[in-house]
Amino acid sequence: MSSKISKDSLPDNFYNLSFDGLSALDGLLILEKLSSSPKQVFIETNILMRREDKIFQSALFSPVMFSLKRFFESFRESHQPVEVLARITTPRKSHPDSLAFEPLKELVRDEAVYRSMLKIKIDKSTIPMPEGEVADQMGRLKKLVTQLQARGVQVVFFEVPVDPAACGLAAQVQLRQAVKKVFKPLGCKFISVPDCNGYITSDGTHLDRVSAYKFLNYFRHELEKVSSGRSVISQL
Repeated sequence: MSSKISKDSLPDNFYNLSFDGLSALDGLLILEKLSSSPKQVFIETNILMRREDKIFQSALFSPVMFSLKRFFESFRESHQPVEVLARITTPRKSHPDSLAFEPLKELVRDEAVYRSMLKIKIDKSTIPMPEGEVADQMGRLKKLVTQLQARGVQVVFFEVPVDPAACGLAAQVQLRQAVKKVFKPLGCKFISVPDCNGYITSDGTHLDRVSAYKFLNYFRHELEKVSSGRSVISQL
């Protein structure tokens, strides 16, 4: 879901390192390569079991291209012709909550197709994942998180709501418990998943546009608690 958030809907000091079809590990591995560190890193737990894309990482950090991107402005993706064109043609207001010019509309979906996709998700998540796979992934993530913390970065985990029928299934509960067990003792912060009944998805997993911005408002509110040091009760 994080990769779907419009750039102009986040504060200027936020950088979105989520990518369609990739893992949270891909974004964290980018941070591992950088010489500077952000103050906070937010990790979405919904797709935490995905492995990093080795082809993506290899292409991104090839010795030649990575050096060029660091020292020559024109080689960076944000200055490539396609990216520049996209910025010019995308409607944008100065206010950080800009949703472009078109009004938000409720999602119109084919319910028969939706139920089929939801059933696939439910069937896949009803059975817990192999404990060894979960432990292995938590170990890989823990290594990256502790590296960030050693550089003074605060790490915050959050979960995006899904279809209510898929919100409390065995695999989701298992992952929430695993994340809490490993990362709460490290001092990581948690933003609890809101009540899934208040959100609409397009396929059982991804929030529709109205719900995406509803969650974004919730996220900002909870972020204030994290940043101010107030406790955030997690449903993990």
